[in-house]
Amino acid sequence: MPEKLSQGEEAETVDAAEAVRAALVDLTANLLRVARGAGRPEDIERQASWLVAHLVRHRELAGGYDTFDFSAALDVGSYGGEPDERGSMVEQAIQGSLQILASRLLGQPMQVKAGSDELHSAFKRYAASSAVALKTSTQHEPGPPWP
Repeated sequence: MPEKLSQGEEAETVDAAEAVRAALVDLTANLLRVARGAGRPEDIERQASWLVAHLVRHRELAGGYDTFDFSAALDVGSYGGEPDERGSMVEQAIQGSLQILASRLLGQPMQVKAGSDELHSAFKRYAASSAVALKTSTQHEPGPPWP
């Protein structure tokens, strides 16, 4: 059974987890930007080293492996924070785009196709909702002020 941490040790562990999260986010964001042709490839080695150093420190304080929630650290939330239809379409497009990127990097053509299908589905939903919105808005507007 793991030892109970003192308040100081617990605060240090929380700080170490935040350092891991920040390093992970910095590295991940830069890798995504580099993959799309932007970003700073010259920073990747340094960022990766910092992430590893922070992970080692966190592991020492937390008492072992599997003590950091990587999924939570990389959860970017939802578009605009609102669970509306537009946000849902944007989320679907982002998920499809990330699937395409990861699958291309790993050389997985079937998964590239799955991501492409998801991305195109989001575009179709957006086009359909835009057409409905345009049709609805023109039905309620008065005609031109001339005869």
